[in-house]
Amino acid sequence: MFDLGEETDRLDWYTISHLHYVQELCAFDGVYNEPIDSLPTELLQEIMVLTPDPFNVVPEKWLATCQRLRSVCSTWRTTVNSTPYLFTKILIDHKTHLDLLRLWLPLSGTMNLCIFFSLGRDGDKAAKSYFIGENLVNFVSPYMSRCNEVFLRGSTYDSAQVLLSALNNLDSGSVRVVNIAAGKTAHITMLPHAFSSSTSCVQRIVAHRCAILHLPSSLTSLELRNIAPGRCITSPELCAALSHAPHIKQLVAIYVTILYLSRPRMELPSLTSLVIHCSTSQEGDIVRAFQLPKLQELEVQTDEPDIFADFIKMVSHGPDIACVRLSIYPASPSQMHDFFTLLPNLHCLHTSNSNKDLETVIVALVMRWPAIFPRLEQLQFGEQMKQPTLTDLFHALVSVSPQCQRCFAD
Repeated sequence: MFDLGEETDRLDWYTISHLHYVQELCAFDGVYNEPIDSLPTELLQEIMVLTPDPFNVVPEKWLATCQRLRSVCSTWRTTVNSTPYLFTKILIDHKTHLDLLRLWLPLSGTMNLCIFFSLGRDGDKAAKSYFIGENLVNFVSPYMSRCNEVFLRGSTYDSAQVLLSALNNLDSGSVRVVNIAAGKTAHITMLPHAFSSSTSCVQRIVAHRCAILHLPSSLTSLELRNIAPGRCITSPELCAALSHAPHIKQLVAIYVTILYLSRPRMELPSLTSLVIHCSTSQEGDIVRAFQLPKLQELEVQTDEPDIFADFIKMVSHGPDIACVRLSIYPASPSQMHDFFTLLPNLHCLHTSNSNKDLETVIVALVMRWPAIFPRLEQLQFGEQMKQPTLTDLFHALVSVSPQCQRCFAD
């Protein structure tokens, strides 16, 4: 068992507890009886990554822990400086000391970083005066080439605009994911000039309570969440935004209110995955704006049967959908029959864990008309579905679909 020695005086209790844990593992294996500075690099690196995550503790405490680790001995200093994934998330908020970041950001090596800009919660007086301005952007810019994710939470319009616009002028070719969460009271409706289509390499954008209407041409996934009626966008605006992203493959709309204006449907020839959660007709109108000839995966969650009728019209236009996840309440047997009849190449069907009404309808359909599922390979229900029922469903499906592999509850 290795000797912790006097070096523990320079460590905090959190780090020491992990050292004792590693010590016990070594004693169990009976392989080490050496001073702590003689531990192999691989084991030291395992200790390093056990330091607190910056999302769970005050960043200054976390960075101070790393600093104490470096002070144990020269071996530890070298290991901390070179350990991959020692930290992958950098939290910057109105409490962050830039001097500590200046010390540690250069040690990030070539790892992928997630830089998390937090303006605090709504109503936080200290956060209200905090602004992500050009000074902070200039400070972070040397490290953007190592960053693959940028988060902005509780953003003001100016802060978000400054940072996102700066991505176009920095060495930010590694940034692949941008996540923006506008505060509940922040006056952000849309960010019209956030990206330059010619320079950005962003592949995924997640926007909470705001819309980004100028998308990079590199985009493959767009996720819009909780855009309320007071911040709704029009269907032509959304179509115009997506016209800048010809290679988009996934569109996620979670309770997104749009103002639907009748016009020819826009075709998204590359889109293969569509996720829509809606509870009002305005949130369901998003599906009426597009033609999706290559759609393969569809997820729908709604409690408005009239909305689901629009999805039936959509699949009637011919997309070859192979995977469907549904949570429809109340579920109409006639609607479900019409819907699945239009999906002869359906391979996977998943239902919501808590939607017993839908599960009852699907069980009835499979038992009575198994022929409408000629290629179904997997049928998944909620965890409370009884095994005898699953067995009966499996036998019914195998009779018309020999490639059916299983019916299960999860």
